[in-house]
Amino acid sequence: AGRTAMEYMKSFYTEKISPVGTSALNGFISGDVAMFPFFQSVIANVQTGGAKTEGKWAVAPMPTGPKSGCSMVGGHSLVAGSASKNLNGAGTFMRWLASPERSAQYMDFHAIFPYDLGKVDPAVKATVDGKVKADPNWAPIFEQLARNTPDL
Repeated sequence: AGRTAMEYMKSFYTEKISPVGTSALNGFISGDVAMFPFFQSVIANVQTGGAKTEGKWAVAPMPTGPKSGCSMVGGHSLVAGSASKNLNGAGTFMRWLASPERSAQYMDFHAIFPYDLGKVDPAVKATVDGKVKADPNWAPIFEQLARNTPDL
């Protein structure tokens, strides 16, 4: 499945649908690239295109294939060295930083909210719901997230 997906993405270049270059983002903003897969945090970069991109783009879930419409979910890592002198403090900080409350704040930078909305504090859910309602880009992102499963 991974090879099939990569061959499809490669076809954009071999069939000259998209020009080969160092940045799909810059090509998208200039109008040379029709579409590209990206992490939701790139939304802010597309928005910096100003008049070149304003009202001319949208976010959509990945197309569904023969088995699923799942996508890769990447992310950043929080790590603490095993030789750290304060592993308990590091763990406390990591739990705080990755909490539902902080994750709702990170949505301002188009970071994924990785929690089940039915299981978070109602105030956090209200914050997330407000952000989703205010920005139409979130609906397809949450639709895509609902398709993803750990086994894929």
